[in-house]
Amino acid sequence: MCRLQLGHNLADRLRITRHWEKINVGKQEPGDVGVCYSMANDLAGADHIYLVVRTEGEDKIIIVNNQVQGKTHPRFASGQGGKAPTEYFLRASVNGDAPQNVRLAHARQTSIALL
Repeated sequence: MCRLQLGHNLADRLRITRHWEKINVGKQEPGDVGVCYSMANDLAGADHIYLVVRTEGEDKIIIVNNQVQGKTHPRFASGQGGKAPTEYFLRASVNGDAPQNVRLAHARQTSIALL
């Protein structure tokens, strides 16, 4: 899979410049950002990100993104339903620790910005 140099896409900028933690699939929480790569391998680097609004187990999540603007909708981290599987999640951190209330506040602010 082709990758851009570090720092050239939003996922890389959040992880490297903003020091967001990389979280394994299945450990996602509200406020995390899911990172997907093109299933066709035709795009370099992360080609889609989304915001986790709510989790419903390890795979099913309720998200907001630019594909269904103005509404939350379900997605499976595994890619079930024909979507690209999520490679990993990013979590905002504050001094190395992101308390739940900080992540939820960030999720609300980011949701508004995405809508």
